[in-house]
Amino acid sequence: MGLLLNLLAVHVFWSLNVSCKGFDIDGNDESKVGWVWDDGSRTTFDIIWGCVAVIIVCTYKVIHLNLPAKEEADAAWSELLFWKKWLRKFKWMFFMAVSPELLFSMALLDWLWARDSVRKFAQVNLKYHSSMLSHAKSTAEIIASNQEGRFLSILRKTPHHVPLRAWTQEHAHYANMGGYIITFPKQDTSEQYGVTAQMLVAPTAEALRPAAEYNHPSFPLSAAQLLVLVEEFMYEIPYITQNDIKDRSKADNFTKLFAIGQSSWLIVQCIARAAQGLPFTELELATMGFVGYAVALYLLWWHKPFDVEHSVSIECPPQDQEQVIERLRGMFETRYKSKYLSPRWDDFLREERIRNWAYMHDLELGRKTWLASTLSIIGIGMLFSGLHLAAWNWAFPSMVETWLWRSSALFATAACIPVAILLPFMGIGQERWQRYIVRFFFYPLATLYLMSRATLMCQTFLCFRAMPDGVYLAVQWTLFLPRLS
Repeated sequence: MGLLLNLLAVHVFWSLNVSCKGFDIDGNDESKVGWVWDDGSRTTFDIIWGCVAVIIVCTYKVIHLNLPAKEEADAAWSELLFWKKWLRKFKWMFFMAVSPELLFSMALLDWLWARDSVRKFAQVNLKYHSSMLSHAKSTAEIIASNQEGRFLSILRKTPHHVPLRAWTQEHAHYANMGGYIITFPKQDTSEQYGVTAQMLVAPTAEALRPAAEYNHPSFPLSAAQLLVLVEEFMYEIPYITQNDIKDRSKADNFTKLFAIGQSSWLIVQCIARAAQGLPFTELELATMGFVGYAVALYLLWWHKPFDVEHSVSIECPPQDQEQVIERLRGMFETRYKSKYLSPRWDDFLREERIRNWAYMHDLELGRKTWLASTLSIIGIGMLFSGLHLAAWNWAFPSMVETWLWRSSALFATAACIPVAILLPFMGIGQERWQRYIVRFFFYPLATLYLMSRATLMCQTFLCFRAMPDGVYLAVQWTLFLPRLS
């Protein structure tokens, strides 16, 4: 909805060919004013605060980060780990403000991985369901013929459980963000003390389990690794309902819809101003782009839990630990190939969390899916940066700032293409090839792109020192009401 409103705003502006003050198509000088405190209409503070508030909503509430480490989640506000968690949040808010394409690519891959996980779990469930029916039929035939020897052999081949039948996108997102952690105790404490895996879902379950010694550091599992444990090692995943995951999330559908509606109101105001021939500021134009991105991220992360901090533990029996660790580490090293974007195995064990941007280069979803996602990132990135080109003929304080805006908007729009294409290649080939791609192509392009985005952001505030006076005129909403002659 936000992207459609953005397109409508640009279309209305150019179709009307506005020539009022502030939209000087012919380059003529117009009357400009500085900071406006109170003139009975809009003020400079009202415009800036309205846009900044929308940007804060679009950056804070829309970003769905992965689970923090257990020490960070349990830390008090007076501890350094507590503020480390919040600094990570502020870091991604800054990335959202400077380069929204980064967050869009992360949300798009999260959605693709969750959809792929739901599909694969459904296939495994169908396979096990058919297997159980076949074994049940064979068991009935054997019992009827009194072949006890074959009956015992059939029982040994029968699966001990059926995987989760209700595996939804909420489950997939919760797993991929580090919601399931596997531990490696020296003894099977779950059977010894009567604490089952399902009981670990309860908040007080850790109090039921005594302190145990571990053979290997625990680490979070992805949805793909959970599927391997179910399919190859016959593990039972601790059952968490969809409502349980939603209860852990700190945002519901109403909150998301309210944030979308509140942010989209700015776009409606800009469309109304353009329809009445009133100019609006460069800051409002840039904020419209953030709103469009926020709506797209909300839709991609609609089923992803927000601000969840606590995970569920899965115990690995001592007799399976060596094989399980080797299998899961092989999957980790296959997926996280990049020497620059991905963590090493030792770093992964030390951090005990899944990084938010560690698999942007991943091609395991398939070449066609990778191509579709790359084209989507290019299209969305060019749409956001290209929105700044709508101010090509606007009245800026000086001609130097006019050409700074034009050149920065042009470069930011064009740079989305090579950056999105080069990003996956950072995880392909040998380390020398990756180093060559990063140092001589990706870093220079990314630096110039960030400089262009920073220039546009600075100019949106510097322009208030000489703004067309029509910017501070309010919209006459009564003109949009139907009237009878």
